[in-house]
Amino acid sequence: MRVLEDVRRSHARANNDRVAARPAYMISMGAFCAFLAVLFTGVATADANTQTFNYTGGEQTFTVPANVTSVEVTAIGGHGGSAAASGGAAAEVSGTLAVTPGETLYVEVGGSGQNGNPDGGGLAAGGFNGGAPGGAGGGGASDIRTSPRADGLSPDDRLIVAGGGGGSGQSGECQGGAGGAAEQDGEKGDGCGNEGGGGGSQKAGGTGGSGGCGPGQEGQLGIGGEGGGEGCGLDIGGGGGGGLYGGGGGCGASLDSSGGGGGGSSLVPAGGSSELASPGAAPEIEIVYVSSPPPVVVTEPASGVTSRAATLNATVNPEGSAVTTCTFEYGTTISYGSSIPCSSLPGSGTSPVPVSAGVSGLMPSTTYHFRIVAANGSTAKGFDRSFTTLPPEEELPEIGRCQKLKKPTGKYQDAGCTIKSAGEDSGSYEWAFEPGGARSFTFKNGAATLETVGGAKIKCLENTYSGEYTGSKSGLVNLKLTGCEPTNRFGITCQSTGAHSGEVNFNTLEGHLGYIENGTEPTVGMALTPTALEQPYVAQLHCGEVPVAITGGVIVPYSAVNKMTATFTVPLKATKGVQTPEALEGGSPELLSMIIGETASEQAGLKASDKVSNQESLEIKAS
Repeated sequence: MRVLEDVRRSHARANNDRVAARPAYMISMGAFCAFLAVLFTGVATADANTQTFNYTGGEQTFTVPANVTSVEVTAIGGHGGSAAASGGAAAEVSGTLAVTPGETLYVEVGGSGQNGNPDGGGLAAGGFNGGAPGGAGGGGASDIRTSPRADGLSPDDRLIVAGGGGGSGQSGECQGGAGGAAEQDGEKGDGCGNEGGGGGSQKAGGTGGSGGCGPGQEGQLGIGGEGGGEGCGLDIGGGGGGGLYGGGGGCGASLDSSGGGGGGSSLVPAGGSSELASPGAAPEIEIVYVSSPPPVVVTEPASGVTSRAATLNATVNPEGSAVTTCTFEYGTTISYGSSIPCSSLPGSGTSPVPVSAGVSGLMPSTTYHFRIVAANGSTAKGFDRSFTTLPPEEELPEIGRCQKLKKPTGKYQDAGCTIKSAGEDSGSYEWAFEPGGARSFTFKNGAATLETVGGAKIKCLENTYSGEYTGSKSGLVNLKLTGCEPTNRFGITCQSTGAHSGEVNFNTLEGHLGYIENGTEPTVGMALTPTALEQPYVAQLHCGEVPVAITGGVIVPYSAVNKMTATFTVPLKATKGVQTPEALEGGSPELLSMIIGETASEQAGLKASDKVSNQESLEIKAS
């Protein structure tokens, strides 16, 4: 305890010296900076906390707070009881324990031994936590352990132990022996007395005192030995003190005096200290810890803002504790709703570390809010910042609308929005990003054929194609084929499970618009693949009793680019199971495959020619 008090005084003197050394104007500036810190980031400080556990006669617990990884402990054991002489002094042990946030520590504050009859007779109780009974009781040890007392000491999980003092012996024809202080032997009765018990060591309990009619018991792991002589009818030896290993009990006597009990040994953490407690010091355990502050976080302005993306920025000061989570919350309101992890964690230092995260898929001309959130055991949230994405940019090819304006304030001078106006914003037309509110499309057209490279064919009389545009480059498509049958089996129809005879329902397909070939006369197409929920199946069906699975994807060419139109022609071309085209420019091939029965998967193609009817006139802008 004196060591910890000295540390506190030293910190206080250092702080006072620093304050006294500042000029008055610096104090004013410091106050102003502190105000700004509270306004924008909050202030985190590390305060020393003290929790003192007094003797209760039972087990107590301490839960390690968040961010605390070590505690300073001072433990004082129970002193030995007095009878013919004084009981032994307990140990006072101080040291640092490594701990884990959230961990439960079990605190055992030893009791002092009960005083006995100086002139003999009667067994006095030992103190809680290992003090043994005797002519005067041995003091119990004070310790901290990682499992409950009921679990015993096998294995021994104690982290710190302050040994208890031995109890005094009783007098007969001469003076009884005093109890041994922690780790010391009990004294022999004065003049004609018997031996006191040995003090506990780091490896074994103290030996029992000998020489009379009732030798004392040896100390054990955690427990003192009982004072001997209760059966002699007169003088009982002092009880051993509890400890890492208990002290031995003093030897009893019939006429002459009995010996004092030995003191228990202590467990001192590495770098710690041990001494005898001051006379009259009450048993206790004091735990001092410094709560590591949460990270200091500052939300910084966003950078690299475009129409659809931005980089979110912040600084995080870990305050000496490793930051385990670092995220940005963002959204169109201060409720956020979305989050993205920082590109890297800021570590465990004590200085601000820049962190960032790139977000995409944002809406143009939209205000977004964001803040930094980081945790090192405790969570800190930064203040809100906002940014506004830029107006929509052309990301060709894309689906949208070339709109005629009432006044010449647009960027284009032609009805296809392909020729820029001579003066900035002086054209009669403007490009409207994405489709409007009417986004659906349909078609119902002629025959369709599925064919593998091996020659297996399924012919269908009609195909129906419907869906909606979900963005300037995306859509969802539903395809249904009717009147389907294999060409080599007369009278057999093909259908999906639960569908009408000859009806094949494709799973919902996701579409992504891209160039088939970009040049002076660009061609575009939409790559159709199953949604994540339906992967890898484009469709599942059976022809008669034979199961058929279609997997992969297909490129659907779109005609009539760079002009507003109510219809798009989508000619699906395939020759002997080979689709044309097989991929979008710069993309991976999207190939259909068919698995018929138990045969191996074969490449397949889908042949059809259709016209898509849009809910409103749209344009695929490709140049």
